[in-house]
Amino acid sequence: MDIILLEDLEGLGAKGSLVHVKPGYARNYLLPLRLAIAAGDKAANLYQELERQRLAQADKRLVQARAEAAKLDGVEINIAAEANEEDTLFGSVTSADVAAALAKAGHDVDKRRIELPEHVKQLGRYDVPIRIFQEVTATVDRENEQHREHDEGGRYAARKPPAAPAVSDSNRVLARIGKETITRADLDRRIADLPEQVRANYSTPDGRRQLLDRAIEEKVWLQAATKKGVPDRPQVKRQIEQQRRDFLIRTYVGEVMAQNPAPTDSEARVYYDAHADDYKMPATITLRHIQTKTRDDARRVLTWTKGKMDWNRLVQRYSTDSLTRANGGSIGSVTRDGMFSTLGAQPALAESAFALGAGKIGGPFRTDRGWHVIKVETLKPESSRPFDQVRSGIMRQLGSQRSQEYYKAQLDAARASVGVKADSAAIESFLSQKKSPRDMFQEAQSAGAAAKRIELYKKLLDEYPSSEVSAQAQFMVGFIYSEEVKNYDEAEKAFRQLLKRYPDSELAASAQWMVEHMRTEEAPSFVNTQADSGRRGGPPRKRKSAPGKKP
Repeated sequence: MDIILLEDLEGLGAKGSLVHVKPGYARNYLLPLRLAIAAGDKAANLYQELERQRLAQADKRLVQARAEAAKLDGVEINIAAEANEEDTLFGSVTSADVAAALAKAGHDVDKRRIELPEHVKQLGRYDVPIRIFQEVTATVDRENEQHREHDEGGRYAARKPPAAPAVSDSNRVLARIGKETITRADLDRRIADLPEQVRANYSTPDGRRQLLDRAIEEKVWLQAATKKGVPDRPQVKRQIEQQRRDFLIRTYVGEVMAQNPAPTDSEARVYYDAHADDYKMPATITLRHIQTKTRDDARRVLTWTKGKMDWNRLVQRYSTDSLTRANGGSIGSVTRDGMFSTLGAQPALAESAFALGAGKIGGPFRTDRGWHVIKVETLKPESSRPFDQVRSGIMRQLGSQRSQEYYKAQLDAARASVGVKADSAAIESFLSQKKSPRDMFQEAQSAGAAAKRIELYKKLLDEYPSSEVSAQAQFMVGFIYSEEVKNYDEAEKAFRQLLKRYPDSELAASAQWMVEHMRTEEAPSFVNTQADSGRRGGPPRKRKSAPGKKP
């Protein structure tokens, strides 16, 4: 069964990987624990949508930081400080001084976000990085331009007018789509979030170009859809809410199930001892045979084998089994159930071989193939697989069983904590509601035997005589009677019933044609009608007139 992993699982793959597992392992463990979803177009679209939502949320966290960086754009601040004739400050300019100057200019910036490489001790123009959020950084451009003024004491005053903040390389805009942007950091983050085996596809210039083109394409379509009001459509809102609900449930249940302790070696050993019979290996025997047509021929062959004649020569000369004649009569290994690869089920022959024992020749023994002289080569007694060989399988089995039990216990606890009250009458009404006409039509189409399909189409007509598919169901009854059952009288009744009940149906002309021609050699030209007979949509074919029927 193909699944898409929702978490990194050791031994299976990374989150987002498409892997193939046994159906039981998926149904009993991975799917109930929300560790994976079944693969398919719907599952892939769901996972892709969840990934897009997660990336969109991450983008929103950067909006505020970018807005703050935009506010700082064009701001210049001057910091006055005392300096000597060599432009060396008597003190130094610190992050606190820069924060204070920005505050006077109307910008509240935490001094811890100002990343001075070291305290400024010289006059001039400096680059002062301001870490806004993660990779969003405003930077002051540096120019080695001295600004010197005399104060009242004849000393110099230093002024530090920073340049306008500029985004770092990681936030350089690669493309603008309307009012939105795509930065290098956006793409780097998307690549980092991909499964490792997929990430390598975007390590080349061509790969990164494809990713950028895809990101632009997504934003173009998203903006176009938003302008057309797609996000406000009720059906879209319902689907997004459903995906949000599934994501929250999967996240929380995953956290709950993470608390489930794994089985221990001692528990696995106890299970192994309690189910020892499950790990027993039956006794096997390996043998060769010479097959003859008569008992007398088999007796002569047996006498010759005891006379020390070469076994292989006897096989080639006297065995009637052409499949084993070239390999010395080898019929392989077999257990006591006697299922031979070349002879089929021969339990009596197998039992006789076990009774002989290793290295012995015996016979003649009779089967439905003829008479046999057998030579037992090896006999392996019954044994048990050692614990170390089956330990991993037991651990998986116990883990799966424990996970299901733990999940049920946690679900029961959660139900009790939130309070679940069921209305039995409402539930009964919900469960007993009738199928829709189209559902009944599809059920009839997919039924196997012709009689069953006719029964289901008639049931639809009884419950919904005037539905949108009733005329088609009536036609199918006649069509199956005519084309598959070859009961033209019943077919004619069905077609005439269609003409009476649904005279305005587009199938009325086809029904009339069938009434007039189905007993002739002409085949209908509308055999590609939505039929479910064995030759649905096939080419016309001639049919013989049914004896005893009307011409």
